[in-house]
Amino acid sequence: HVVGKGVQDGQVKVLIQGSFGASRESAIHVAAEPLVLTGGVDQTQKLSYIKDMIPEFTKHFDFRYLTKFPFAGSDETSLEGYVRFSEEPESVSEAHLLGLIDAWPPTTLPMMKKLCMASSLSWTVEFIQPYQAPRGDEYIGYKADIVDSQDGYAYARAKVANDKGELIAISQQTVTHFG
Repeated sequence: HVVGKGVQDGQVKVLIQGSFGASRESAIHVAAEPLVLTGGVDQTQKLSYIKDMIPEFTKHFDFRYLTKFPFAGSDETSLEGYVRFSEEPESVSEAHLLGLIDAWPPTTLPMMKKLCMASSLSWTVEFIQPYQAPRGDEYIGYKADIVDSQDGYAYARAKVANDKGELIAISQQTVTHFG
């Protein structure tokens, strides 16, 4: 186990913990089911950057939504689509993949009917091992489902897959939303 702290102006802003282990023999083998999204990249809506409406960092990502955009008043309790970097990296490391996963908005935001603030309270990402690095030009499939949401908090679980639908990460998040 490794623990790290991100400190800014003398205050802890982020705490990160990593757990690492070596492969070993096991009598149990359960293969992950492929992630099957409701459509391909060609059936998506591209999220375009709109100054002062969409966060600045989104310019670095090519988002393709299969579900509604944030603040569209969706009835769906899931968020689904594809993402890749706007500028293709040589390779996609675990750090790149963290960025691609973190770039997605909280799963509750498409359900909102007007702009509101939201923030991660906790976030856990598990990389499926052995890690199969996606190509730099590859769209990463993403499907997050709200497990529960009430009283301004939401709990969501997401599956992240390469372009073949093979699971490469699992993300779990607790989100606070103010709306």
